[in-house]
Amino acid sequence: MELRAACATRKEFVRRLPDAWVARLAVTGTPEAARARLGELGAAGVTDAVLTPVGPDPLGAWESLAGVV
Repeated sequence: MELRAACATRKEFVRRLPDAWVARLAVTGTPEAARARLGELGAAGVTDAVLTPVGPDPLGAWESLAGVV
């Protein structure tokens, strides 16, 4: 909350977001890597996750996302 409160815009927040936070929260990579990461998060107690394709072709990424779930 402190970081968000200290940032005037979403863009600034994204720029200042520590890489370690992103690595801890993100589910990225191949479908196999993403499934493994979801398994790790589940083992850590995560019961709900929101998966959103991103990148230059988010619509094209839906196929990869479907391979995860």
